[in-house]
Amino acid sequence: MLEFLQGQVVRLSSQVTDISGALADPSSILLKIRTPDNVVTVYSDVLVHDGMGMYHYDFPLTQPGEHYVRWEASGIDQGAVQDTFYVYAAIM
Repeated sequence: MLEFLQGQVVRLSSQVTDISGALADPSSILLKIRTPDNVVTVYSDVLVHDGMGMYHYDFPLTQPGEHYVRWEASGIDQGAVQDTFYVYAAIM
């Protein structure tokens, strides 16, 4: 599990591939983040398209605790991937 400090900005990124493994743009892509207070926020319009099949979002870390991240691609070249990371509280 990745670990960060409260106050940092983390770059969350994802790559979408087709069935043969080549980078591909899906019909749509969403990023869902569940913060430690159990609030799920869905991002779509703010995602940065870096090139064919490559996306990122810079997420400011304001809450300490475990965060859950899920990328969902739908339509053509659909798929999903999820991960977690931990944010340590600022001590000063």
